Amino acid sequence: MKRILIYVFILLISKPTAAQWVLDYQFANSTTGVTSISVIDSNYVWFVAIDSINNRQIYKKENQALSTVNSSGIYRPNKLIAVNKDTAYMNAVNGRLYRTNNSGNNWLIIRDSVLFGYTYSIDVRYPDHVVAGQFENDSSISVLFTTSNGGMNWLRQGIPFTTEYTIFDVSIKDPAHIYAGMNCPGINCGSLRYWYTSNGGDNWLIKDISLVSNNMWILAPVFNINNTTGFLFAPGFNVYRFKSINAGINWSSPEYFSSGNTEGFVGIKNIDSTQTWFSASGLKIYKTTNDGVNWNEMNIPIAAGENIFTFDFIRVGNKYYGYLSTDKGKIYRLVESIFPIGITPISTVIPKSYSLNQNYPNPFNPVTKIRFNLPHSGYVKLSIYDALGKEVSLLVNENLQAGVYETDFDASNIPSGVYFYRLEAVDPLTPNPHEGKTLIVTETKKMVLIK
Repeated sequence: MKRILIYVFILLISKPTAAQWVLDYQFANSTTGVTSISVIDSNYVWFVAIDSINNRQIYKKENQALSTVNSSGIYRPNKLIAVNKDTAYMNAVNGRLYRTNNSGNNWLIIRDSVLFGYTYSIDVRYPDHVVAGQFENDSSISVLFTTSNGGMNWLRQGIPFTTEYTIFDVSIKDPAHIYAGMNCPGINCGSLRYWYTSNGGDNWLIKDISLVSNNMWILAPVFNINNTTGFLFAPGFNVYRFKSINAGINWSSPEYFSSGNTEGFVGIKNIDSTQTWFSASGLKIYKTTNDGVNWNEMNIPIAAGENIFTFDFIRVGNKYYGYLSTDKGKIYRLVESIFPIGITPISTVIPKSYSLNQNYPNPFNPVTKIRFNLPHSGYVKLSIYDALGKEVSLLVNENLQAGVYETDFDASNIPSGVYFYRLEAVDPLTPNPHEGKTLIVTETKKMVLIK
């Protein structure tokens, strides 16, 4: 009896090279700190630097050249989030929100009101969805505003904030999922708390988590592309990390992360919606490639007494690009290569729709190529089936970034015949009205093996 061997190809086993952080830039003033870093691609980065309380400057780095950006009339720029090299959003200490559409040559005030004393935090997605947490002087409470058109119109979210809890941090996963981490410095707070919506603000719910030590505030949760695995941090005298694997329904027991006395806390970053995350304390950066099952400390050549101010990472093709700044006026850079096995990104151009191309050659013997397009990052499965519907090979079973991909199917150990290959991809932006979940896009094509 002839045996049919079922081959399973393990793809995207990311094996980084031994990359090191290197000093990329040194400000003349050794006390200069960078309050914000936003990495766009391998050649373009935005910075906001501060060398005194009121002296702040915006910078951009393009093709290794650092230059200043116009900040005339902006009172103490603070957090900047860039969408691309032309468009960026920024908040200032006086509560104003700004946007530039021409690489910082001009800044447009997109939110300005005498009611607001300052802006706590902003976050941006897709690229015109913005969430901002602000403090209202008249009522002495926090307010949360969102916009879906880049700040042309703002919607005040109907959250019944109180004077006990104020917004500490905000995050927006997609237009439907928005989070606000709360601060409660008074004596009347019995829990850590964040507000969240999963339907774009139609309904808001409270999530309370037991207090940890004397920590009275938490950062807004950050979730992966499927809104399942996520992390949140409670900074204070000590910093604690929490993890959820069910979209925030339950959170793990607090895990000690660092000592606030000497390190503080900087943030967490999910890279391209894969299982890779980076988190940072004031002295260290940690990396996980399995959704936080294991965290590995990265080697950073900072000096004694030097602390990390902020950091950012992005994945471009088969490389991670990372930047971090310290309170000694230094900026460090990391470029880490990743070598996918069995699957190749064909183009960095983001396609407009999901599609599965016809394999080539077809008919084939014994190897053929399969190409597919992903307009959004997310979970992807590519399988081979025989004429009876039995899966004979699993080619892709991973979270992939948006792009065009190609992989080989080697049929050396299966008999001649008609086979089918099927692409399944989770579309994170299209709701499935039947299941209340994101839509799974599927496409199937036929191929012929002739030996």
